[in-house]
Amino acid sequence: MASMEIISSIQNTLAPLFLTNGIALFNLVQQNRYARTSDRLSYLFEKQWNEKERPEMTYLEKRIFYIRTSMLFVYVSIFFALLTSFVVLPVSFIHINIFLRPIYYITILLFSLSLLSFLVAVLIAILEVKLSYFYFKSKIDHYKNISTN
Repeated sequence: MASMEIISSIQNTLAPLFLTNGIALFNLVQQNRYARTSDRLSYLFEKQWNEKERPEMTYLEKRIFYIRTSMLFVYVSIFFALLTSFVVLPVSFIHINIFLRPIYYITILLFSLSLLSFLVAVLIAILEVKLSYFYFKSKIDHYKNISTN
């Protein structure tokens, strides 16, 4: 029976960490998007961008804001997932019911905050993708109009 409790404790502790792995992968994607955007901004700054490039600058400014905010929520999500793991471990070894109930609720709250932060990060990433689409769609439409006139 004790070995089953230990296995259960380990499983409970590892569950939030598996979430952390998925979140970290998402964060890697966001970091790559951030790097590409900031490289483009750096290029425009180095070449002394002109008025014709103002829409691109506005687009890149919004994009980098969305990516940065998304990454912030990813880090918050990872923080709460890790905190959840640290709270779950002692809970598994406490067998006095009076202490178990508040810690149980704290654990659920921390894990919920982790999931909520990850959800916000994903939603902001969706906004960033939407922004990219509409920016490039407007560029395409602009060049189509020039070529037809």
